Amino acid sequence: MKLLYKISLGFNLLCIVGLIYLAMNGKGILSNFFFKYVIQVRHEQKLSMFRASPVSTGAIVFLGNSITEGGNWSEMFPEKHILNRGIGGDISEGVLKRLDEIIRHQPSKLFICIGTNDIAKGVAQADILQNYRAILETVKAQSPATKIYVQSILPVGKDVIFGHSNKKIVPLNNEIKKLCIEMKITYIDLYPGFLNNEGFLNPIYTNDKLHLLGKGYLIWKGLIESYVNE
Repeated sequence: MKLLYKISLGFNLLCIVGLIYLAMNGKGILSNFFFKYVIQVRHEQKLSMFRASPVSTGAIVFLGNSITEGGNWSEMFPEKHILNRGIGGDISEGVLKRLDEIIRHQPSKLFICIGTNDIAKGVAQADILQNYRAILETVKAQSPATKIYVQSILPVGKDVIFGHSNKKIVPLNNEIKKLCIEMKITYIDLYPGFLNNEGFLNPIYTNDKLHLLGKGYLIWKGLIESYVNE
């Protein structure tokens, strides 16, 4: 029985990994199914919950994908009123389309970290930057008192299976930084704080070469603490 259980568990894990890989890299029916009926459905569920929540005027908002979603920001900064608006699988276009839910709170501060899933999906760098510009312009126009902080995209591990790539993350981060300088928005370079000696996401901070463990979030906290508290 134990052997059968182990075989079953191993098979299920392989199926899950395979689905994720196909979703991020694959073409055709299975990839489209995953995005439409798994990621998209969950995105709609989370956004519906956010919209059903009361307005929290002046809150600090963390906006991004699953990496942001995984952070217990309100526990890491218990003295602050924080809303976590990370949604797993989200991309820059998705963030742009749900900005109204962010703006209704008129946040005191907005911490943005988005783009790694764009790379995995093959979105062109120019399109990602166009979405970034639209996000920043919209927040500045519709929530002018909000202090915006753009955080760099984090590195990924060596041979990560999800389609993400440091070779694409680094130049995109450079362009995002240039955009922030142009628009006079604070840019926080998280990227080097997570690297190992080989130039990849340090394995002590992750168990899947993409998402963070608790130690990773503590590093993140240390890198932004002065901005949260200023």
